[in-house]
Formats: sequence, C-alpha cells, structure tokens
Amino acid sequence: MNPFWQERPLCGASIGAYLPDHGHLEPVSFGGIVKVDDKEYGMSVHHMLEPPTDEEESTDSESDSDIDEQADQGATRSSARASGQTLPRLATESNHDHGYMSDLSSVSGADSDDDGYISSDFESDVSEDEGAGDRPGVPVSSSTTIQVTQPAFGDAVAEDLHADDATTEELDEDHLASYKLGKVYASSGLRRWNQDGRRFEIDWALLELEPPRLQPYNLIQGGRRHCKSPVSFKPDLKFPICRRNNLYAAEEDWYPTSIIPSSQLANLAVHCLGRTSGLACGTISAAMSFVKIKGRKNFSLSWTVVGDFGVGGDSGAWIVSNTTGQVAGHVLAERQGLTYICAMSLLFEDIRDTLRVGRISLPGAEKVVASASQVDKVDRAEGVMYTTALPTRERMGFSTTQKGDGKRFFDSGSASRTKSKAAEAAISKPRTSWWTQSVRN
Repeated sequence: MNPFWQERPLCGASIGAYLPDHGHLEPVSFGGIVKVDDKEYGMSVHHMLEPPTDEEESTDSESDSDIDEQADQGATRSSARASGQTLPRLATESNHDHGYMSDLSSVSGADSDDDGYISSDFESDVSEDEGAGDRPGVPVSSSTTIQVTQPAFGDAVAEDLHADDATTEELDEDHLASYKLGKVYASSGLRRWNQDGRRFEIDWALLELEPPRLQPYNLIQGGRRHCKSPVSFKPDLKFPICRRNNLYAAEEDWYPTSIIPSSQLANLAVHCLGRTSGLACGTISAAMSFVKIKGRKNFSLSWTVVGDFGVGGDSGAWIVSNTTGQVAGHVLAERQGLTYICAMSLLFEDIRDTLRVGRISLPGAEKVVASASQVDKVDRAEGVMYTTALPTRERMGFSTTQKGDGKRFFDSGSASRTKSKAAEAAISKPRTSWWTQSVRN
C-alpha cells in the first residue's frame, strides 16, 4: 500500500482532489508522467473529481430490497453496503465503493477478422441517448482551479501527517499548503468514444505538477520482479527517491518508456503498482467484455484483468506488460474479482484529439529510439521500447525539518502521535463519501 508522502511521487502514489464545495475527495492512484508536446504532466482518472450527488446521498437509507428492485430495473444509483450484496465499484477508496460497470458477457475470440470485439447488433445500438450518463471534463481554459494533493487527505490523516488539535478548517488549509502536488490541467470527463462503431469508456485527467515535486521519469518499484526484458536505457532520476521500509531495491525498478497497442492486449501477463494493492500481477482477458455504466442507455467495451489489483484506491494505476515493459492501460473499476481497464493507446489518442496537440509520449521514449541499435531488429520492427533499472540502491531518510534547499521531509520512523478529535472527525465527514450505483443483474 502506498498511502505515504513522497517528495517526488512515483507510479502508484496516493493522490486526492480538493473541491471547495465538497472538501477533499477520495484517494486514487497516481499513474505516472506523460509528455504532451514535450511538457510533463501527471496522469490519473477523471472520476477522482466527481463528488457524490444529492440523489446518490439520498439513497443511503434505502433497504436492500429497494436496491435489488432498482438493479432489476437497471442502472439506478444506490450506495454500496456491507450486507453482502455484490456491486461493481469504481476503484477509489474501498470504504466508499462506487458501482460503475456491469459485466454482461464476453465478446468472441480476439483473433477473428474484425478482432472479435463486437457484433452488428452492438454497432447499430446508437440512439439520441448516446450521451446519457456523461459528465463534463475540465477544459484547459477552465477558470476554476482544482487542487490535487499527495498523499490524499484521508491517507495523510491516517499517517498522522497533521498537527494535533486542529479544527477541520485548519486541517484543510494545512493539507493544501503542506502536500500540494499541483492542479488539474485538463480531464476527459466521463464519456465514451466511438471507434469504427465500437464504444469505449474514456476516463483520464492530466495534472500540472509543482516543479519541486516532479519526477521526470516513470518508476515502477519492484517491476523487474515481473518484467524480464533486456535493457537499453538509464534514466536520469531526480532525488530523493522514496523507498518506504525498503520493500524494493533499486535493482528491481522498472522504467516504462512506451505504451503497447491495444491490438496486443489479449492474454497479456501484466503487473501493476497501485495505491492500495501495492505491487501485484494479473492477466488481461482474451477478448473485451460488454459493460454498462450507470445512466447509460446502451453498452460499451472494456478489457478486463484477472489478478490481485483493482481494489478501492487503485483507480488510475498503470498496468504494465510483463513481456515488454510497456504500459497497457490504467485501472478503471472492479467487480467480482475482475478489474476493468482503459487501454493506454486509446487514452493517448483521445488526449491528443481533445487537446489538439501534436505529440504525446512517455518520458525517455526519445532516448530509447536514439539507442535502438542496441535492440534486436525484430523488436524494433514491433515497436518495442526497452527500459533499464538503476545500478545502485539509494536509501532515503525523511525528517519533519526544513533542509537548507527548502525541501520538506517526513521521518517515517518518528514517534507516532495521537490523532486529534478534529482529524478523526474530518476523515469521517460525509462530504468525502463517493457516489455508488447498482446495475442490472
């Protein structure tokens, strides 16, 4: 689990958004860094910005029979309960699970002429209700600043990172001042993208990071435990690199520099480093599945993963190929042991179209291409970009003092402090709850 503070957050770190009218929202995972026209931005999911609605909060007192009836009617919003009812949920904080997707059936094999992803009935299922269930995104020109912190507020309180005996308002101010990661640069909203008659859920957010908190390359701690590809590139990381409890040595680091085409996702063995699950592995399905989101009038498609990640707080975490080390996608939702993902190639194309930019890539891609002579010709033809690990191990200590260069450090070994009543009240406030939905059985 990665709920702790990191001066320069790495892949899988805890992050959370703050909305003045709703307070601090639920934790999600920091995916990593992408370069948009050569400028670095952090990446996660848009639904980290969605607060609970009045309708969703009003359903908290409904009985299980009411929920079952609404689920039978299809796509009615309700809160997830600890009553044993199985609801799909967005992979945000597990204490406030959110119903999101319904896995209705798998599509035919992925090796057919049309990739086996969709039927003619699915292609024709388009109507004036196509936009039902959409949520607006954050445009680049937005006059509203949405702040993002690392760690998320709930994790900071749980980690005792705030002073005792502070009021809720003081905690808000202290958290925003002390743990500001940056602000939302742009986001997709919750919407769908049609590609050759096939509908895909789109869910991304780009974050403009504070320069002192930017790590210019993507680091999956422990990734080399799963990915065994050759190497051709050494990243120039900025220190400090936070290795809490030294769970992973530098020799086990993996630095993804490219994405894998969606046409190569079927049956792919992958790993993921999420805020809640930590480092875990899984396998992508042989074909995509039909899914339906609350409020939709028709279905869309999604790849699924059977594995040990995708639980509450893992939304936005990057999924990496064990074979090539390329990024396959990011975590979107989870239901009954299946993790739903957004393919990174699709997200990149949508970001490029939405922002009208010329290029989007992962840091280090140019350096890998420049050293392509070190890579086998067959791999070059397949567009494989390899990565490498740091040759040395760095152990970093943190303290609560200000260093000479102005950087703030946290000592994970410092004496634990008793949480204040204000902190306990703030973390349990209803405003930080999420929205939940039931789906058709």
